[in-house]
Amino acid sequence: MTKVGFEFPRDESQQWDGFNEPGIEHFSGSPFRSLGREGTQNTVDAAKGLPARIDIRRIDVPTDSIPGADGLRKALELCAQEAPNEGEKAEKFFGEALSILGKTKVSVLQFADSNTHGVRGPCDNGNPYFALMKATGQSKKPSETSIGSFGIGKFAPYTVSGLRTIFLSTVFQDEENNLQH
Repeated sequence: MTKVGFEFPRDESQQWDGFNEPGIEHFSGSPFRSLGREGTQNTVDAAKGLPARIDIRRIDVPTDSIPGADGLRKALELCAQEAPNEGEKAEKFFGEALSILGKTKVSVLQFADSNTHGVRGPCDNGNPYFALMKATGQSKKPSETSIGSFGIGKFAPYTVSGLRTIFLSTVFQDEENNLQH
């Protein structure tokens, strides 16, 4: 498995990203309805044929089995120290997130699809995996008629995550038809 970690690159431009992420706020009015719509679009767009299948279920996992849990906890603790500068909403979120990670088990909402092409990588600019996980406002869907093609739907899962955290695992074929994970 790939090592999970967190990077916080220094922003030499002195810009500031506040707590209120516009992509998340866009879906906050109807978080579960938005997740149901947006969370299934990648499966539909990546179907190898019909039927593509998606299984959605809530599972409880041991907190210490979450990849990078200690690093996530440390990052949240540092953010919690600065949260008063961002306001009551940020303070509440970081307090609740640390409470979640303080429990022995965490509830996870799992979306598992099959009969799809997966999210093609690697995680380099210009590839779908990069567009989904790192880019803002970028879409690398297979065609202009893809259901999700604006690069904003990826924020829907964060609206229902008490940690504002998602994990993605995918299998795809590279240019030489080798399976990549």
